[in-house]
Amino acid sequence: MVLEGHGGDVLSADWSPVSGYDCLTDSSDGTLHVWDLRKIRVRTTLPVHTNGIADFRYFDPPNATPLLDVTGKPQPQDWGSWLVSAGFDGKVKLWTADDFILQTELMGHQGRVLCCDVSPRGRFVASSGWDRSVRLHGSEELDIVNDGEIDVKMEDAG
Repeated sequence: MVLEGHGGDVLSADWSPVSGYDCLTDSSDGTLHVWDLRKIRVRTTLPVHTNGIADFRYFDPPNATPLLDVTGKPQPQDWGSWLVSAGFDGKVKLWTADDFILQTELMGHQGRVLCCDVSPRGRFVASSGWDRSVRLHGSEELDIVNDGEIDVKMEDAG
């Protein structure tokens, strides 16, 4: 099966845990395509990031209570399926996985964000960027992460 339709290089792909027959692909053109593999066609195209998408990850948890930070801003949570995307525009974005509505943007990188991942319980989102930093976004009930994020700076070994 060949899936054609992106205007740039396809950088990653993943199966949707929500439907079981959808496949998502992202591209350097900044779009995310949701493919219906039963019909072998694009179900929807989302303009997710400017300047391209480097990576995305799903989180498909069991039912649990959603988390909010002290200001009431939505946080990575154990409730509902969602996905996180990392873009060349320096942003990490959280989307609902069933209807692809933007929930929040996580900032902090200086330049391209190259990859992202979600912790097993969905309480943290990790991202790494072109600025040679790793950021941990989210919060725990015990407030382990001050101000919602930890900045880890990577140094050259040589």
